Amino acid sequence: MVGQSTKYIFVILHLFSLAMQQVESFLSKVEQSPSNSMQIALSPSLKALIADKLLRHSDDDVKVAVASCISEITRITAPDAPYDDDQMKVCIICSATVYKWTCELTFYKYICKTLINLNFTNDISYRRSFN
Repeated sequence: MVGQSTKYIFVILHLFSLAMQQVESFLSKVEQSPSNSMQIALSPSLKALIADKLLRHSDDDVKVAVASCISEITRITAPDAPYDDDQMKVCIICSATVYKWTCELTFYKYICKTLINLNFTNDISYRRSFN
């Protein structure tokens, strides 16, 4: 029975990871400085992404997906920070932990790490706001 419940947990985590990939895909299509209606539509995602259960999740794929979504949110809202200073520190620490896994990256993690790196280090408005 324990094997079955472990199997279900992995299936649920996989489905959650796929859902996070969809959120990331949608966020990547949002232009910077969105309209008021788009900002209202993004509000639940912004709030959900900084929940402790997501930021401190034990599954690496979930952490990578969350960090990638936060990177997109930061791009969208630049030059303004999407969260207060304390929340941004936690978000940046979450994103930085993604870099620690270079030896054991899956293909999805590698792609997300690349996107996070591009968004956080090459985005001019990010450098202007956070450096």
